[in-house]
Amino acid sequence: MSANPKQQKELSLEKLNTLRDKIRQAYSIEKGGDELKTPKYKNSSYYEELKNDIRFKTKKSISEGTLLKFFNDDVNRTYQLNTIDAIEEYIEKVLLINKSFMENETKKKNAEELKKFAKRIYIELSTRKAGIHIDEEKDVIEDIYNSWYKLFCIIRDELKTLPIDCLKYQEKPDSVVFISFKILDEILRPHLTEYQAKYRSWLENAKKDLKNKKITPQELQKKYPDYDILIKSIKQVNEMLIDSAEKFYELLNQK
Repeated sequence: MSANPKQQKELSLEKLNTLRDKIRQAYSIEKGGDELKTPKYKNSSYYEELKNDIRFKTKKSISEGTLLKFFNDDVNRTYQLNTIDAIEEYIEKVLLINKSFMENETKKKNAEELKKFAKRIYIELSTRKAGIHIDEEKDVIEDIYNSWYKLFCIIRDELKTLPIDCLKYQEKPDSVVFISFKILDEILRPHLTEYQAKYRSWLENAKKDLKNKKITPQELQKKYPDYDILIKSIKQVNEMLIDSAEKFYELLNQK
């Protein structure tokens, strides 16, 4: 059996002050940051606006005189249950609406951040020796490695700038965050770890050899003992990076 709404209950001063703080917060949210003023006279526009807002959201009425007492009387703290219920319901509904609004705003903001992020990474991929087909007769492996290393650092640094909420998409295969981590951990890192240091060490010594002074960089790199294995792996990485660039482009153009 439900309680009689006209039944009265005395609030502790602590409970009263808590409700006062919460209703001020709720009112401020409703009014876009406006402060709720509670003067010691009931003919204030603030009491009228608050009374109307409470009635609109809860279908319950509280008089301006009751609101005046609620905010200014610390001695007589007894109220009808429907008054307390209306105040608590108003607070709950406003804060719930605001929470939903803030969550939607956060989602919109994160979506915009991800789109800007995707655009920056796409530009890096498509303008470096990553998203462009490699020509082993013309391209220089050392330049390719320099470009890939810079790309690796740029993607890693760009990921650091994303809001933490965006990183939850790391496990979603069709997200720009997932593709970015894949580029770092599954495409670039394995190849660079296995081949780059060995090739650069050989190249440094090969450049010092007087026999190689008059040949082009393209001719020199072909003297690398494991050149065929190396160039095959480079081309495989290149194809995966081109595919990644295409995925970024597709995601950028989704409506």
